[in-house]
Amino acid sequence: VLPLAAPPLLRVLGAQGAIHEAALGYIRIIALGGSMQIIASGLVPLIRNSHRTVEAMCIMGGGLVCNILLDALFTMVLPWGLAGAAAATILSQTATAAAAALCLRRQKNDPVGRRELRPHGPTMLRILPVAAAPFGLSLMPSLITVFTNWQCLRYGGDPAVSAYSVANYFIACALLLLQGIGEGLQPLFSLHQGAGDHRALARLRRQGLLLAMGCSLLFWLI
Repeated sequence: VLPLAAPPLLRVLGAQGAIHEAALGYIRIIALGGSMQIIASGLVPLIRNSHRTVEAMCIMGGGLVCNILLDALFTMVLPWGLAGAAAATILSQTATAAAAALCLRRQKNDPVGRRELRPHGPTMLRILPVAAAPFGLSLMPSLITVFTNWQCLRYGGDPAVSAYSVANYFIACALLLLQGIGEGLQPLFSLHQGAGDHRALARLRRQGLLLAMGCSLLFWLI
């Protein structure tokens, strides 16, 4: 559906000329394999929550490096433009999903098989209310990007959109690092909350805030 709806959607978003053609090529390819990114994003936390944080980090890091290398290959060596960037994303996310699935399948204590991957209605209904807040947090940056692109097109044209895209990628790196700090603190908070160790909770909260503020200041200076 998305490849068919892409042209009118891009017109609504204000894309014209070269940006319209480049975005159209990107969407048509990314829509074919976007499910791989969803699967990878869902499997990696299962590995991390199985007390295999190093493996989860390596899989995510490997996918990132793979994406960077394929981006360079498909856009700089092979002149495929944004379509090449989309292909790089799909291939790297497919590799990440495959590595995560293999890691879950081979874990010794509680291997994940086909039975665990079957949808279970009651469990899904319990997950949905909890997932509402992360869904909103994930959706807001996309809405902000759409609004900002409108303003860039209105006041600066295609060069402004391109410049904002570069800046937005840098901001995304900073946000992912801060998100990693928060996700890393969550298991520790749960552990000390369950043990009733409120002094340790306060200490972790201070350390987490200082680390997040320090990283934010560093990225701001850069």
